[in-house]
Amino acid sequence: PWTDSIAPSAPSRFEQRDLDAQMTELRWDTCADNLCPEGVRYNVYASPASPVDVTKAENLVASCLPEPFFTFNRRLGLSLAVTALDRCGNESAPLQIRLAPSAPASAPQPHYLPTDGTTLTLPSAFEAEQYSITDLAGRPLLTGRWQEQADISSLERGVYRLCALPRKGSPRIVAEFRK
Repeated sequence: PWTDSIAPSAPSRFEQRDLDAQMTELRWDTCADNLCPEGVRYNVYASPASPVDVTKAENLVASCLPEPFFTFNRRLGLSLAVTALDRCGNESAPLQIRLAPSAPASAPQPHYLPTDGTTLTLPSAFEAEQYSITDLAGRPLLTGRWQEQADISSLERGVYRLCALPRKGSPRIVAEFRK
């Protein structure tokens, strides 16, 4: 059977926006695919070495992101690369990213949502019907109705992301928490 072998266009024109003293949001232009433009996903790679070797699986830190943005801790001092991926598994050339200098060493520690280890308090400022809890690679682990608290007792120790799932529009990363 015929399968597409043409990779999507490579990501381009990145923007870096500091969210706080440590966390940065990285955005890039959407990529085009010859068969299914809306099916493009993005992989993010990170490494202490620059340029980042996207052929090494250990450098993959986020896969199949549906939107052209990624939030990360810039104080880790890693170089980043972003590729586009189509539904046939064809991966584009990487966009190698040089970041602006990080915040000074005296920057405050990251803010995590409060949790007692079994319950996560959800922020009330979000207009969302449901939530999703993902690992840092974006893999969904738990979902539920947006209410005052979420049961996280089934999660192992680690750092996770809380995402708001609105009725319309794309999911949004709200914050991270540590269990």
